[in-house]
Order: sequence, then C-alpha cells, then structure tokens
Amino acid sequence: MRVKFPKVSEKSVLYWFPFDKVKKGQTVVIYGAGLYGLVIAKQIETTKLVSVKYFCDKNYKDIKLKDYKVYSKKKLLKDDFDYVFIGSKAHENEIKNELIELGVSGEKLLALEFDN
Repeated sequence: MRVKFPKVSEKSVLYWFPFDKVKKGQTVVIYGAGLYGLVIAKQIETTKLVSVKYFCDKNYKDIKLKDYKVYSKKKLLKDDFDYVFIGSKAHENEIKNELIELGVSGEKLLALEFDN
C-alpha cells in the first residue's frame, strides 16, 4: 500500500509545527511514527530550523524508517534533546500524560497546531 503525503507548502510548515516555540539549531524527538509524525519530520527537514534526532513510538520494534531510528519512549530518559513533538492529535493527551509520568518535563512537549 502506498501512502500519499500531502504537499508541504510554506504555510503548512509554519502552521502544523510550532516553529515560534523553538530556536534555530535545537533538537526535536518526534513521538509517533505515523502519518502526522512523518509529515512533521518532512516539514522540519524543509525549513532546516531545528533537527529531528529520532522517533519514539509504542510500536517501535515493528517500525522501520528510512532516514530515522525509532526507539521506545524510555530512551527519552537517557538522552539529551530540546523538545518532544507529539505527532498524534487523537492520542495527544494520553501521550502527554504518559511522557510526564515517565519523567519528561511538560515544558519540553510540543503538539500539532491546527486551525479548528
């Protein structure tokens, strides 16, 4: 099955990822290797403002990405990063709570920003 990715425009790049909350050169871990996470990674690559360090996903053992490694969320406790971007709108609150419970600072969590 082929997945069609939406075209990335300047407007969508600035809109989906909260670039106004990060500084040039910072590192981001993306939690969620689904469609939103992959689109956000592509948008980040396009702007080159920040860099994606790796992905985390609850199904990390089953996911292989061409350009990124995918790890368990436990890696976040052993690693240095500036932000974790939650690449899921449907499970955003659940993931935020899990990561905070794990010990990730809520100030380091970013999420999708859509116009409702």
